[in-house]
Amino acid sequence: MARRMAHLRYSLEHNLQDYRQAEDDDATRLNRLIDAHVVTQFTHLIASEPVRRHWEQGKLLDVFGCVYDLQEGHLKELVHQNAAEVGHEHQHSA
Repeated sequence: MARRMAHLRYSLEHNLQDYRQAEDDDATRLNRLIDAHVVTQFTHLIASEPVRRHWEQGKLLDVFGCVYDLQEGHLKELVHQNAAEVGHEHQHSA
């Protein structure tokens, strides 16, 4: 667990610096940090072997990174990716 926390802290270091330096109210700062955490975890998820395998096999799989906004009462989509987008990225990088 300590290793995972250290990795997460490293992944979010830039966002933690922004969090500490931001002049926004605490709630806004915390929401930014939560959003950054979701995006970081999303990046780990789409790099995982099961997700990559499904996409390489051409299977339909959409992955979303979302946060539930308690103030608005809605799920807020932060990031989304699917196999078609991954294939499109590989075509441009080749």
